[in-house]
Amino acid sequence: MGPLVSTHPVGLDRRRPLGVVAAVVALVSALLLVLMFVVDFDVNGFQYVLVFAAYPLLIFTPIAVTMLRPRVPETFELYEGGLAHIRGGHRRAWTWQQVRAISVLQNGPISRSGAGIDCTIGFTDGEVVRFDGFTENAGEIAGALGDHCAEAARTPVRPQRVGRLVAVLGGITVVGAGVATWAVLTVPRIPEGGDQFGLAMLAVACVVPAIISLILLISILWHSRR
Repeated sequence: MGPLVSTHPVGLDRRRPLGVVAAVVALVSALLLVLMFVVDFDVNGFQYVLVFAAYPLLIFTPIAVTMLRPRVPETFELYEGGLAHIRGGHRRAWTWQQVRAISVLQNGPISRSGAGIDCTIGFTDGEVVRFDGFTENAGEIAGALGDHCAEAARTPVRPQRVGRLVAVLGGITVVGAGVATWAVLTVPRIPEGGDQFGLAMLAVACVVPAIISLILLISILWHSRR
């Protein structure tokens, strides 16, 4: 594969502070949800406001699990003719010609540091490798992939995942919009002094994820057609 260009270790210690913060946010959100069921605020339906704590709970729980789970040492090696991946003492290497597909997510322009990047690479032998902004100078790897494997960037690494994501996001959109519509239509039929505020909070709590999932669904469908 030619001479070694650069070495890119994965910064395992850099994940832990973010994982701790995510775990704290998830724990606080879970406690707020518990309060919704066990504390009476003496205000009609006010406890339903706490249902919004479900959003950070759902977002930060998987982040905390991902960032805090034990990981083995991992390093990427960039060569003139390809890429090598070393994880737990096991080394695998591929030439640029063996790169079959590339999926890249990036918040902002790709830089040398690669901050915010999330790249998944599929190879002709069926192997799949992922690196992100926690990999030292990950932008160099992404730049090399762009220079040598531009055609592969047009092929999804796991096309079956697109179908699953569309199904999940479509389901969230339909259920959220349906429940929100039911709650809005039910509010006028509730007698005075009933739980109108609780139903209104339920409608808002359902319509927010429905809108978010709809935006994500449109984005995925748009990029899959490109």
